[in-house]
Amino acid sequence: MASDTIVSCKEAATATQRSATRRREIERTSRAIRINGERHGRNIDEILDEILDALPDVFGLEAWRLAYGWTRKEACARLDELYELDGLGFGADYSYPAPTPPAALAHGGHAGPDTAGLVGTYPRRADVPADLWWQLFARAGARVDILVYAAIFLHEQHPDFNHLLATKAQSGCKIRIALGDPDSPQVRERGAEERFGHGIETRCRVALLHYRPLIGLPGIEIHLHRTTLYNSLYRVDDEMIVNTHVYGHNAYSAPVLHVRRMPGPCLFDTYADSFDAVWGTSTPATIDQAEAG
Repeated sequence: MASDTIVSCKEAATATQRSATRRREIERTSRAIRINGERHGRNIDEILDEILDALPDVFGLEAWRLAYGWTRKEACARLDELYELDGLGFGADYSYPAPTPPAALAHGGHAGPDTAGLVGTYPRRADVPADLWWQLFARAGARVDILVYAAIFLHEQHPDFNHLLATKAQSGCKIRIALGDPDSPQVRERGAEERFGHGIETRCRVALLHYRPLIGLPGIEIHLHRTTLYNSLYRVDDEMIVNTHVYGHNAYSAPVLHVRRMPGPCLFDTYADSFDAVWGTSTPATIDQAEAG
């Protein structure tokens, strides 16, 4: 046991001595392995083994972090959670820094207080790394909820998005997607507010066409809603990306919150309740509606 600890410490010291160039190479290589593995349905152990084979200078704990796509803060927070479950945590008075996506700070993002469940923020949706969206949905286990008007960027950035959702549904994940009804006055009004004309209506129709192959699949529900959209919501289990909407701005230029469910009152539950409220007013989309375009 003592020898294992010494080896781990030596490995950790070696990691800190790597050049910035090598660290970036490791991040790029591991990210490519992780994304490719997730798209082909490989489990976390298979991804971990592939990272260790491709990067022999990466030690076990670091490879585990890279396989999950976590930042070092997120990895420490997950370890913290495991210790808490075993009654070995630091106690109620200990406050660990909130995990923040690494690109958040690079793009002007800001880490928020963990007590509200705020993981990080982005000044614009366009600043959210494309990888983050895929990683979020690839982690889905029990639930995926999407509330938008269109959000066609998901399919444009990730052509395998439908396949990912279908695979998740086959594994028992419950998927609910609420799109804007292109014939609703709320969608037409949003187009005027964002100075986008009939573009919003058209994008809603394109979005429904994207999801058409999923209509009727077990475990997947595609609905249309006719509500004023205050926020676009992308929920995966107990984690959510919230794209706020700002009068006069398109969604891609509006701020984004990355939130996580926490004990007690938190941001996550407020937005989750909002999704359920809209879902209760929505109606199932049909293949005929999707093909009508």
